[in-house]
Amino acid sequence: MPDDGSGSEWEDLFVVGACVKAVAGIVAVALVVCVPVAGGATFADPGARVFTLVPHGSISALAELANGDVVFAVRGQHDYLGDAPGKLMRLAADGGVHVVRTDGASLLAADSPSTVLRVPEPTPGVSDVHALERVDVLTGAVTPVAALPGDWSDSLGTLGIDAVTVLDDGSDLVASRRGMFAISPAGLVQPLPNGADLTVPHGALAPLPGGRFAYVSGGQLFVGDLAGSQRLLAPGSFGGPLAASTDGGVLAMRFDCRAAGEFDEAEPVCVTLVHVGADGALTSLLTANQRPYGALGNGDGLGLFASELPIGEDEYAGAILLARDGSLLFTDDQGFEQPPTSLRALVPAASPRPRIAMSHDGFATFQRGVVGYAAGVPGAITVSVRDLETGATIDGGGQAPAPGDGALGLQSVPPPGRYRVRMRLTTTTGGGAGAVVHVDTRRMLPAREARAALEPVYEQSDGDEGGQLGTELGRCRRDAPRVVRCLLLDFNFTNALDRPEVGRWWYTAEPLGWTFATLLNDGVHTSDRGRLYGDIAPEPCLDVVTARRPHVGHAGRLNVRVTAACTPRVHVGLHLRWRTHAGKHERVLAITRTLHARQARAMAFRLPAGARAAVRAGRRVNGEIVVRAARPTRYGPVPEEQGIPFFARR
Repeated sequence: MPDDGSGSEWEDLFVVGACVKAVAGIVAVALVVCVPVAGGATFADPGARVFTLVPHGSISALAELANGDVVFAVRGQHDYLGDAPGKLMRLAADGGVHVVRTDGASLLAADSPSTVLRVPEPTPGVSDVHALERVDVLTGAVTPVAALPGDWSDSLGTLGIDAVTVLDDGSDLVASRRGMFAISPAGLVQPLPNGADLTVPHGALAPLPGGRFAYVSGGQLFVGDLAGSQRLLAPGSFGGPLAASTDGGVLAMRFDCRAAGEFDEAEPVCVTLVHVGADGALTSLLTANQRPYGALGNGDGLGLFASELPIGEDEYAGAILLARDGSLLFTDDQGFEQPPTSLRALVPAASPRPRIAMSHDGFATFQRGVVGYAAGVPGAITVSVRDLETGATIDGGGQAPAPGDGALGLQSVPPPGRYRVRMRLTTTTGGGAGAVVHVDTRRMLPAREARAALEPVYEQSDGDEGGQLGTELGRCRRDAPRVVRCLLLDFNFTNALDRPEVGRWWYTAEPLGWTFATLLNDGVHTSDRGRLYGDIAPEPCLDVVTARRPHVGHAGRLNVRVTAACTPRVHVGLHLRWRTHAGKHERVLAITRTLHARQARAMAFRLPAGARAAVRAGRRVNGEIVVRAARPTRYGPVPEEQGIPFFARR
């Protein structure tokens, strides 16, 4: 049975490195500092690259402990497909991954060297989550901290808390849909003065020195304190979560450019990561732009792209974290029916964090039996290549003598096909990192796969019982063995609901441009060429006239008149249904005619003998007249259709 490339990889990540020590007599793992700070290196340094640190699951929250370990929450499933809890995990500084608890979190904040604050995940059918808990990452023990006051039962199964952080005076600060609340170290909950009307996007709250805090509201970055004062901290358009920096400032995402669109909410095409000091001093660190078409893989081994950063505002948004080694850890927003991107990081070259990825050149050399890699630290590399159709495996391995790029050979050359490549780096101290890559070296892209890749990117529609409009793919053709193009149509489907046209429908379409599906060595890439937006609703060029309740007479004829303003060839189909003592009967009659421009052409259908007899006997004979045409355009023929119901009488 073909392998779909999914499957759990968690067992490969539960590695206890040399820097993690067992505590005698206690079922726990000690936290020890084993990775030094990388000498002031930051993710904005030249040579920083993106790596996947944990390649599986959708990550909802992040928090870093004092020793550099990262606590992260894997989202559970809480929807119509089922209800399964998430996980609370710990990524050790040496790359080992450990389970803290078998339930997840929506938000996290570190509040001691061995504990984190947690906002639990929402549960379907239960009141909004509005409580805060403390989790010991050594034992997994949970201690209630406080619940926000008030009745939260007006909404079920959603997240009532939007952000949480810990201030330098020991207070916990919570932003909720009912405003901001401060929780004292003794557990006393107080609403923040002037905070009742504040709305904060998911995770957009971070501490500042002196009991102050930064937050995003209404697309602007503000600073506030527990006394209720509020003022603008830095100018610009901001969004997404915030992250605290070790110097007392915050890391924020500023939207400097957006896609051309009708609305201000158009998705940003570039995101500038900025450092904002406690005094409001703003420093631009790095601008993440759109992903180039030729970038292969999931982005590992490359720079940071804007689409990888979390910019959402609800509970499905991701998280960012500025780690002590200078890395920017991030998780993408959770997309509907989209594969999760898990935990990734933009890591400076000088960081001692274990990491590995297939290099960009490795996608080209793979078909020669050579795997290129990018390693962050020296160590032993093992590679396992699995054919997703046959299940056959090819192994390889070697040493990475120093950080940087390299290559190693496989035991044999993989034939053309679809593969899952697992890479594992093991350091001299016993730590390590892993990576999972998909490679596709097939010589031809199947047309059905091309269409399946284009549909979710370019097709969209909206409508109701009265019709539908939007964009859809039209005909496709092959440009090359690994390239398929499909025409994108702006369509309008109208269904008449009022008399006298009730039941009649029209389908018209206008070409927008070409979309392309290209099979590269990491899978199918999509692109387009053309306007790709509709100026006005497409106008019909067919005029069809027929009686809704036609008298077919003794000859049993049904007449249709068609005028075509823009197409020479018209196909008219008569779909008949009638009933006799012998049962139900159906028949389809068709006429195809060539018309001159704006020529009216009458077409007569002679009903089958059984249908004529049913009409004479007074039985119900009904059906639908469907008229189809292919309107010529510079992109080729574009379909147009009309349907008219009828009820035949003598």
